[in-house]
Amino acid sequence: MEKTQNIILPCTAPGITRACKNMTIDDNYWAEHQPEDEYVYTLNTKHSGVITSRTEFPDVPNSAELYININMMPYIIGLEETTIPKKYHRYLKMISECNVSILLNGTIGYLTIQESFVKKGMCQRRPGLHVEAPRIECDKDNQVLRQGTHSWGGGLLGGIIMGSNIPESLEVYPCQIKDAGISKHGCVEEYRDLLQNRVVNEENKLFHITDHTPHESLPVKRDCVRQFFRLVVGDIDVWYKEHSTENELGIVPGINTKIVLESKFS
Repeated sequence: MEKTQNIILPCTAPGITRACKNMTIDDNYWAEHQPEDEYVYTLNTKHSGVITSRTEFPDVPNSAELYININMMPYIIGLEETTIPKKYHRYLKMISECNVSILLNGTIGYLTIQESFVKKGMCQRRPGLHVEAPRIECDKDNQVLRQGTHSWGGGLLGGIIMGSNIPESLEVYPCQIKDAGISKHGCVEEYRDLLQNRVVNEENKLFHITDHTPHESLPVKRDCVRQFFRLVVGDIDVWYKEHSTENELGIVPGINTKIVLESKFS
């Protein structure tokens, strides 16, 4: 492929990264780390280019029956104590440490928490390099929003914040993939050999990324109870009911979000 027309994009939106002071700009980074692919944007950032922030995961219950397993559950940003069910409140401190912009107060955020036993050599979540902006198509009933990629955390202040209590069980690449290079289910595995500066998670650190940032779950190195945490803030185009958790307190996705009944893998 011809070398890409250089376009520099930040790894995350200003609303999330405003409180993170460990991202610096280095003009030489761009020239030294430009993949030769027309679908890949690299970052003009020093070191990894991935924003991280400190946190601390809550203790895991002794009984597996008390483990949490929710995906993309809607709640109201700024009203966490009253719009997130009490059984998930041990994660409220983590949510507060995500440094979400106060300008998003009153909008809908989407919370994912998974606690589960994972055997050595297995992945808790989706393996394979992917982004959270998969390509989708409209059907005749407009069940799916539109042709092209759909957004998770779009807009000036939106983004994705995620991490795990188990180190080296999640990896992120400091770049973004253009819409034209993304497959139906968000797979970007074909670009793996072109991506550089792979960053793996550390214990009690959160990644702040966009929905176009390549990432994947990694096999754990020992038997463990793994905690995965993800917060999506900002606009999302679609919310897949079959794969998501309804909020028992009655909080629903934002008014601009299309609720899709069919499987996102269909």
